[in-house]
Amino acid sequence: MLLLLSGDVELNPGPMIDDRPDIPLLIQWLAPLVDWKPFGLCLIGMEQHDILKIEQEHVKIEDRKLALYSKWLSVNPKATWRDVIDALTTIRENRLAQNIKDHILSTLSQGNPKDILRTHSGKLTDAITTNLYRVTDALCAKGLIPLDTKENIQTVTGISDYRKSSQLVSVIQRLLEPSLNSEQYLIDICHVLINQQHRTLTDIATSILHQLESYKEGERGRKGVRREGYIMYKYTTVGTTTGGQGSEDIDLGINEGGAKASASFIKPPDVKCPDLGNKIQNEPFTDDLVKDINIVLVTATNVEFNAVMGQATPINGEKYTRTSSKGITFYIAMYGKYKVAIIRTEQGKEVTSEELQKIQKVVKAQYVIAIGICYGMKEGKKKTKFGSILVAKRMKETSIAKYKDGSKSELEIEDYHSGKTLYDIFENYHGFTLGNGINYDVNVLTGEDILVTESSLNTSQQHKDEIQRQVPQALGGEMEAAAILGKPEEFEGIVIKAIADWGDMDKASCAPWKEFSTYVAAKYIWYQLSNIPEDELMRK
Repeated sequence: MLLLLSGDVELNPGPMIDDRPDIPLLIQWLAPLVDWKPFGLCLIGMEQHDILKIEQEHVKIEDRKLALYSKWLSVNPKATWRDVIDALTTIRENRLAQNIKDHILSTLSQGNPKDILRTHSGKLTDAITTNLYRVTDALCAKGLIPLDTKENIQTVTGISDYRKSSQLVSVIQRLLEPSLNSEQYLIDICHVLINQQHRTLTDIATSILHQLESYKEGERGRKGVRREGYIMYKYTTVGTTTGGQGSEDIDLGINEGGAKASASFIKPPDVKCPDLGNKIQNEPFTDDLVKDINIVLVTATNVEFNAVMGQATPINGEKYTRTSSKGITFYIAMYGKYKVAIIRTEQGKEVTSEELQKIQKVVKAQYVIAIGICYGMKEGKKKTKFGSILVAKRMKETSIAKYKDGSKSELEIEDYHSGKTLYDIFENYHGFTLGNGINYDVNVLTGEDILVTESSLNTSQQHKDEIQRQVPQALGGEMEAAAILGKPEEFEGIVIKAIADWGDMDKASCAPWKEFSTYVAAKYIWYQLSNIPEDELMRK
């Protein structure tokens, strides 16, 4: 018979990193924060005029910070603690960012795999009910539930599917408790759920994996342990052993095939992006300010924006110029030999397209370059690795059609082409090195269809496999190219992205490479704009 639990007990282990912040905790945990303005500008949804208004309406710093938190939560319904930590890291408040991480991890002391699963058991039961037999078959095929459980669910009559679903979740909970590796068991369960291509199941599984990753970080204190089914990397650290040089294993991702896999990488070189808090000056917009700008650099995240600004040179003095016109705030700087406009959007083609339309109403640039990071399809494919720069002559936009029971997915594919002038410049990478004493062999990969662009963040190996089946040349994927390359009649575009992860659920463990890969992409564009003739990309 099926194993039963007496009931579902919902626990509240405290805030998770992807939970929405609340004002009391923001006040408490950010009490040491003094430079609230640069912090506020790094929060998604906040604009310069919001900060100025808060500063004008309030005198005390505590009142200004409270107004900032209230405004941010009102304009960003998807705000998370991760956003808070990212903003603090951007302005180099690293200690405060770590303190908040520690607060969150401390609430997970009882958030072990068993508790994490239990907090999701109610929603999981509801979601499995509509996919009961497919989920049961998939779990049994992976050896995650006994054959007897599958047969009982399929043959027992007189019990509703909801009750059977509840019993299935109970079986999983019972099997989790004595498991020798409960973390791995729960991860395997989540990947089965994600592979069902059911939105609610995917959301629940993704939430579990995020919480499990936070729990794992707290438990092992960033001391990796080699486990079957995981890819590890080894990097050199200082002072971790009595000899002064040590090593640490960190999980990079899950080998969904179940085989043992390992890859060794050195720790990413230390690259420093500027602290922009005190290096930005606001200037009123004038036509003269932008009349000689013919290039727009587009970034989608804070880390990309900071890397680009780190390679830029202020046009006047030591501070970067920020101005606003026609509903968009942007930055003006020298990038190599060229004066450029720099914007920060968000991930995805819709918001990128909207912001690009705004900046083009102001500067009417002939050339648009997207700079940033992407995920890689498979480490080692065509020599791809962390930091590999992908420059595609043609890109394919892919979207997965909705699954039907028993059917295979098919990709809807549309082609986009990089501007000829830009591609001719950036495909010629000979002579490029990182310099500055950075000892890392960066490679630049060029060609057709080596990058795909998508409408959502990829975290599924099955999705990557499907892309590679239909676009075998693909080496990586990103989310903004359709906006950058979609209007060739208005401007030439190109997308320059460096690999920062491998497109799986374990992006957090690849985080040490994110800043480095953005630095690499930004450095490459700076290198090219520094070496081509001064009139090559001037307005004609």
